[in-house]
Amino acid sequence: MAAKAPAPTEPSYLTSIPSRSAELEETWAYLYDGVEHIMLRLEQGLSFTAYTNLYTTVYNYCTSTKMHTKPDGHGHKGTRRAPL
Repeated sequence: MAAKAPAPTEPSYLTSIPSRSAELEETWAYLYDGVEHIMLRLEQGLSFTAYTNLYTTVYNYCTSTKMHTKPDGHGHKGTRRAPL
């Protein structure tokens, strides 16, 4: 009988996510580690929880009030891009 491959281990930095109010520096540090894991160590696996944490972090930052500017005076709500 063939040996079963070990289950992927979840990196410790992906077990919790930055708060919704986290600033760019904290958010990017967290995402950087996650992207580095995906790019350099994907063979170690990435659990559904880890993937969901990364996705949620991006979603939370992109939908936070930090991503939106005040109306531009012409009735349009302007947006700006995050300096990632």
